[in-house]
Amino acid sequence: MHPVLKTSSPDGEQPGSYETSAEFYDILQADEDDRRVRHLYESAVTKARVGVLDIGAGTGRVTLLSLFAAEVDVHAVEPARAMRTPLMSRLAALPARQRARVSVHPSTLSEANLRGVADLAVCHNTIACLPPPARRSLWPAIGAALVPGGRLLLQLPPARVPTDESVRALATRRMGEHEYGGHMVMSPAGDRIRALFDYWVRGGRAAPRCHSETFWMWPATRVDILAALRRHGFDAPPTTRLRRAGRRQTAARLTTSRATCHEGLCRPVDTGRGANGPQGAPRPAGVTRGRTFRMSNDSVPPPDLAAATVLLAAEAAVLTERVRLLRGQLAEVSVRIEETARRLNELPASPVMADDEDR
Repeated sequence: MHPVLKTSSPDGEQPGSYETSAEFYDILQADEDDRRVRHLYESAVTKARVGVLDIGAGTGRVTLLSLFAAEVDVHAVEPARAMRTPLMSRLAALPARQRARVSVHPSTLSEANLRGVADLAVCHNTIACLPPPARRSLWPAIGAALVPGGRLLLQLPPARVPTDESVRALATRRMGEHEYGGHMVMSPAGDRIRALFDYWVRGGRAAPRCHSETFWMWPATRVDILAALRRHGFDAPPTTRLRRAGRRQTAARLTTSRATCHEGLCRPVDTGRGANGPQGAPRPAGVTRGRTFRMSNDSVPPPDLAAATVLLAAEAAVLTERVRLLRGQLAEVSVRIEETARRLNELPASPVMADDEDR
């Protein structure tokens, strides 16, 4: 999200962008967000053949999913330092072979100036908090970063300003002596939506802490988003409604070529025009020239609440790397023991031992 108003912390420090929310995001919202990310994007990520672009990477949910679900390069774009810090910490703990496939860009996508680096772009939990001028500069930057035939998956912003204030409680989590919690209040503010996040920490020996941070959201209808993307080289076939687990998910797949629909999913038809994208990137098999995207709301629950999260997969990778390092250290110790034993065997017999043998 894009904060424009911050409140002071108890010691009077004025936090910067995300400085307040970054402390609480993972512990209060990450579990739900992990499930949503896997449900909305995992299938598409596994089909990536050139690269994955994570726009507004935050603390790394989509980035980690991409590293574990595909074998392609990943570009994580995150301009906010407070959110980029935990992202970098997670990536630094991964094995070297996975770190070699991910690049973190500390800027907006327009400033990153990426060209033809991915066939899949994901814009999760980002569009709503971009003001209209930022959105207008984002669309062509996405088009430049995608190879021909690439797809864009994004969450839709709210379609309209709400008429009344609404309150949503965040999950309550315990860590050691402390309990963390909070709530979000959404309210109308002219042509924008004000989202106030209140956080609290209680327990332990210290006094309870309370923190707040306000974000602004700019509504846009699905039709508005489609029209804006068409102006930047995207084109849409007829949209479909998908039903999963009794809830409705909005999906649209766009391509500059013809498209056919099968069982509610739009699939591109290869027109055979050209084989390579910008910078000589090969075109993925079965993907047409042009750019595609899919839009989803965030109200669809995951079909399997017991599925392992990407964060657990990252922790497992870290443990695997530690085991490998320990095995290497044990091997070095074994070599040293063998060398010491060899040197002991080469030592001459002591006089006492010789006398004993003579007797």
